[in-house]
Amino acid sequence: MEHEGLRPGRGQAGDLELLHGRHSGLGEVEEHAVEVLEPYSGRMGVSGAVITLGPVDGYLALALVTLGEGERAGPLADAALTMAAEWGFTAYDAWLRECRERLGF
Repeated sequence: MEHEGLRPGRGQAGDLELLHGRHSGLGEVEEHAVEVLEPYSGRMGVSGAVITLGPVDGYLALALVTLGEGERAGPLADAALTMAAEWGFTAYDAWLRECRERLGF
């Protein structure tokens, strides 16, 4: 799926942020993201054998907040930040905190 303004290299979470800003209320992408991610809540996201994406709950929280479900998104983001701290993922921590500040949850 291509959307004008999506920047290569940002990944799905960045794409969700852009879609939220450009298409608030659309919801199809976010609803699909919630459907796909919820079964993996509480786990670490990985790609292949060497790339760790960070806690799934952070991405799930972004999808939920774009659907207007901030009350569900907040605790998931908190859990993601806790897991990120336990794993020493300082860049992920900073990124998710920035997302929370920008999106207000």
